[in-house]
Amino acid sequence: MQVPGVRFGVGSAELQVYVYPDSASRARDTGALDTLTVSPRGAAAVNWPETPSLIVSNNIAAILLADNPRQRERVRLALEAGLAVERR
Repeated sequence: MQVPGVRFGVGSAELQVYVYPDSASRARDTGALDTLTVSPRGAAAVNWPETPSLIVSNNIAAILLADNPRQRERVRLALEAGLAVERR
């Protein structure tokens, strides 16, 4: 990733969050990744300690390392919820 990340513990899982200046720079960075292995395309797969999930939303990319499918779904839904827009 081209921006520094922050690691969070989410229960027994690890969440790595990367915040980009805009969605275009995030898309360029995550576009170079194999979404199934969360590894650079054409390179050897990263040996993650748990099942990796790539989650993207607007200018945020996150890698969740969790073997629990329910936890993966909940974190994905929370991060992909998007920006709230106030309507008047």
